[in-house]
Amino acid sequence: MPHNGRSPIWQTMLNGPAISEFRSYRMSTDKVDQAYPLVRELRRKETLQAWRIYAQSYLALKLVKEGHRGILVSEHRGYIRGLLSYDILPDWFDHEVMTVRDVIIPVLPAGQPAARCLLEKLLEISEAHRCVRISVDVTKGMEWLAREWSDPAGRLFRLSVTCFFTVSQEPTSSETAQHRQRPHLRLVEQRQ
Repeated sequence: MPHNGRSPIWQTMLNGPAISEFRSYRMSTDKVDQAYPLVRELRRKETLQAWRIYAQSYLALKLVKEGHRGILVSEHRGYIRGLLSYDILPDWFDHEVMTVRDVIIPVLPAGQPAARCLLEKLLEISEAHRCVRISVDVTKGMEWLAREWSDPAGRLFRLSVTCFFTVSQEPTSSETAQHRQRPHLRLVEQRQ
């Protein structure tokens, strides 16, 4: 027992799980349904069918093989604790840029190890593709993530990580929904 009289299990409960207890990887099609409860944390009105269509668009075989698109998950003890989608695209100067969106991680302190584990995987993938920066869309409810991940000058991480705040994911009227939703979400609606 540690010198403070508390067991290691008690310390884990106080401080949350350590980052070493998490693993991040590219999601495969067999994990899509398992991630749905976490998706509902951010997008309460998302149906299972809409989530499946969205996930399949990111898990298309050719794009995944090239590594230019995917969904990353962070797992702890067999449960998905965080996820995000990413694309690697050229910018105006033909530099590769990783764009991250739809980040879903529980709030601090429980989400901190999942967030750090996901960031490590993002950095690994972006370096493999020689990206010059990572651009992250931070949605409502995930504002704390900007404090964890922002490094525009690239001093803390191996390259620049910039977080941007996006508008609400749940517009109040269908007319505003057409203007606010991102193009990939409009595609999901059109397929239904």
